[in-house]
Amino acid sequence: MNSVRAVTSSRATQDVLRGILLLGGLAAFGFAQAMLPLAAAAGMTLGALIFLLVLAQPLAGLLLLVLAIPFGSPFNVQVGGFNLGPTELIFALTLAAWLGRKVTQREVPRVESSRVGIPNIVFASAALLFAFALTLTVTHSLPESLKELIKWFEVLALTLFMARSLKREHVAGLLVLLFVAAALESGIGLYQTYTRSGPDPFFVPLGNQIIMRSYGTFEQPNPFAAYLNYALTMITSLLIAFVFEKGKFADRHERTTNQSFPTISSNFLLTIALLCLPLIATAFFFSLSRGAWLGYAVAFVVMVAFRSRRAFILFGLLALVSLGVLVLGSLNILPPAISERLTDLPTFLGLNLFDPRAVVLTNENFALVDRMAHWYAAWNMFVDHPWLGVGIGNYGVAYAQYGFREWPLSLGHAHNFYLNLLAETGIIGAAFYALFVCASIGFAWLTVQRTHGLSQAVAMGMFGAIIAITVHNIFDNLWVHGMNMQFAMLLGTLAVLQDRSSTTLR
Repeated sequence: MNSVRAVTSSRATQDVLRGILLLGGLAAFGFAQAMLPLAAAAGMTLGALIFLLVLAQPLAGLLLLVLAIPFGSPFNVQVGGFNLGPTELIFALTLAAWLGRKVTQREVPRVESSRVGIPNIVFASAALLFAFALTLTVTHSLPESLKELIKWFEVLALTLFMARSLKREHVAGLLVLLFVAAALESGIGLYQTYTRSGPDPFFVPLGNQIIMRSYGTFEQPNPFAAYLNYALTMITSLLIAFVFEKGKFADRHERTTNQSFPTISSNFLLTIALLCLPLIATAFFFSLSRGAWLGYAVAFVVMVAFRSRRAFILFGLLALVSLGVLVLGSLNILPPAISERLTDLPTFLGLNLFDPRAVVLTNENFALVDRMAHWYAAWNMFVDHPWLGVGIGNYGVAYAQYGFREWPLSLGHAHNFYLNLLAETGIIGAAFYALFVCASIGFAWLTVQRTHGLSQAVAMGMFGAIIAITVHNIFDNLWVHGMNMQFAMLLGTLAVLQDRSSTTLR
């Protein structure tokens, strides 16, 4: 009896303390609101609402991340050399809320069962993080290395969070938000092209006029196009599935049996995709990112060729059309706006290497010469440090020693992520990254094999997105502006689709 009274008294004391803390917090918040300018007070209110929302439901943080990745960059600030913005803050809050809920609900698994429910791709991501961490023993700049390691830790943590928290009935809604966000981002990019607003290097010749490349909120056209590629490949996969397998697109095997969350029908998802497609495709074109174009083309070919026999026949016809385009290009029959953009494609692909010091710079060849100079510097770093490189994230630091005198300025990466990785992490880091990429591709394909209908169409689109980003990384470093979290969302969603114990898409 006394023990019961003691427990009751202890709980009452805890409730009183919580009430006092809550009242004190509300009083401090109200005082700060009264003292701050209107704009700061509004931002503080929004931040408080987001804080409370994510604490109450960590999955809300995932939805906010979908919006923060494209639209959060303008609000980034430098704190102690680290770049902090809405994307990083929402991720940290979401992860903390999720882990806190696991602890308070006593849901932390025992050691002997810790592998249960964890997708294999998480272990591949952990191995990659370990390999990158090895370069801390040779790094030239510890802060730069830590920034990159945090980026890959975010991939690991976000993939695990989604795999353990997301349900299949959430996936369609997540895709709708992704498509709408990509369409809004595309609108910003097209506005830049239409109004010709942007830095001088983004003005390029196209046909008989000079146009402004679309770059959105990503500061550069290539990451902008890479971001759109995620939505574009998935929309393409949905359309391919609808055209070739209309009767199986949303069959009875793909209906959800759990109605505890609102669901979105396949027809609604397809309608949103069709509405967003024109904006996304147009902005994707006006980014004039040849690496993104090539990545999408390879992804499209792979998705079509692996879809069905009829799709494979269509791929053969498309291959003939592509061959015809090349013939027309060689005969100068194509419109000048397209042929001019394709004339230097062999050099862009690295099939025609040249010494950048022996070239006279012009507006037309600047991008190619810039890329080649950075490639040479990266290769020389790798030759001098073949096993562990110069340290993860240290390409920009070491460039002063390896860059050409005629090309002293660096953007901080090698315009080729694979060369960049060889320079920064050596053979060991590059090998583990290759294993991670192969594991991601295999994980996506296994998900395609284990799903049907709409789930399979979504998985195939994500399979294509991995292919596109893998190809595009040959020409740039695309793990910027929160794109690592975008990739982690893709892996986490694949884990949910592959889990047979989860309910299915409708």
